[in-house]
Amino acid sequence: MKLRQYRLVVDVNIPRAVMEYLAAEGIEHVRTDELLPEDVDDQTIMQLAYESGAVVLTHDYDFGALAFRDGVPYIGIVFLRPGHAPPGDAVYSIKSILDKELDLQEPFVVAERVDDDVIIRVRTHTR
Repeated sequence: MKLRQYRLVVDVNIPRAVMEYLAAEGIEHVRTDELLPEDVDDQTIMQLAYESGAVVLTHDYDFGALAFRDGVPYIGIVFLRPGHAPPGDAVYSIKSILDKELDLQEPFVVAERVDDDVIIRVRTHTR
């Protein structure tokens, strides 16, 4: 399935400009603080995403630790890096990932970073 087909649960650390981009692209998404208290823990966010069949969009590495180290179930996690970059960089990053039209197998992790070029890695996790 393509990332565009998933509902995204957007962590509060993702700039609002990314949400505006997702809306313009017609990608279903919701920001975590619209559903849960702003100080909610990452495991609760992962549980919400999993139970609703959604993918977590974040800058936060803790989600990977929850998935791989702790075995918390998930559909997918998309990491945009680095988290301290300007909002326009985050929009560029998610656009780059979506434009790749990756065929994703659940559960998956898509990690992206921008150096001189955009580097996208996909990891499928077997439980």
